[in-house]
Amino acid sequence: MQIEVSFRNGYPVIDQVLYQAFSKFEDSQVLMTLEQLPMKHSDAQRRYLNGVVVKHFQELWREVRGFFHHSIVKAILKQKFLRQEVVCEITGEIFEVIKDTRDLNKSEYDLFIQECRLYYLYETGEEIPYTSYYRGKENG
Repeated sequence: MQIEVSFRNGYPVIDQVLYQAFSKFEDSQVLMTLEQLPMKHSDAQRRYLNGVVVKHFQELWREVRGFFHHSIVKAILKQKFLRQEVVCEITGEIFEVIKDTRDLNKSEYDLFIQECRLYYLYETGEEIPYTSYYRGKENG
């Protein structure tokens, strides 16, 4: 059994879900392993993707395909680089899914950005510039 537990000031936030999970063990002894979840992507990464990378693709595709809304451009990029196969453990069926950027940790998000930048470079011969806030400077 896996349970996601949030910590605040070094203490677990005990909620109803956690109590219900513990109650399933009744009077038995269990071994618990605690692991920190991967850090989610940063606001700077999200702003760079949405504010710089997606806008570059919007401009590129506007000339060739017409205007695409921001969400459509992002969906095309996700379909191209965040596609994966998932095998159902029960039936063995293989499903193709597109990961959502909300589920990416920092390194996965950075890889996604790099793949988008390389694709843009391949298509145009030009690089999408890094902005200062992507490099960690929020105001410059």
